Amino acid sequence: MTLVSTEEVVKGEVAFRVKYFGDVSHLYAVGEPPSDSGFFAEAR
Repeated sequence: MTLVSTEEVVKGEVAFRVKYFGDVSHLYAVGEPPSDSGFFAEAR
């Protein structure tokens, strides 16, 4: 899960802030392990 928020500090200019990136704590909270699905295969 990734959460991005915006804020307008200067009128007409928007700044983006990443509050968290790739968070899986919601899975751990219910006892579900994170999946490796979508990962690249290991190079040989």
